[in-house]
Amino acid sequence: MFQLLLLNRNKKVEIAVTKIIHGMEVANRSALRNPTSLDFYEKVKDELK
Repeated sequence: MFQLLLLNRNKKVEIAVTKIIHGMEVANRSALRNPTSLDFYEKVKDELK
């Protein structure tokens, strides 16, 4: 299920998704309010390219 990615300060996180799509590791997952939402993008990254 799609979830909006937010930092703990309610900011959107586009850079983390961009890194996943380009095969890069996201180092600051702990800064996210809902870090498990990145799992969705890990699963569909090949379809997003």
